[in-house]
Amino acid sequence: MVTSFDEEDISQLKTLLHSTFHMKDLGRLNYFLGLEVHYAPTSIFVNQHKYIDDLIALASLTKSTFRRDEGDLLEDPTFYRKLVGSLIYLS
Repeated sequence: MVTSFDEEDISQLKTLLHSTFHMKDLGRLNYFLGLEVHYAPTSIFVNQHKYIDDLIALASLTKSTFRRDEGDLLEDPTFYRKLVGSLIYLS
């Protein structure tokens, strides 16, 4: 991933990297490792909205409300560990 506001610098770096490594240009970055990237003329904004939505859907929590002392324990401890790991990555 290469980012800069100077297109010429990006082009030169890509040429240099391509001469040493096998690579392809996938275009402008929009989503990478759970991060959404949005561009403005003078800035770049990053958020994790899609990652959060995907995590909520994975846990089947799209229409759920929870309180600390309510609900059943998860049946699969592996799934629980996956959710906790995803939340740690999110934070």
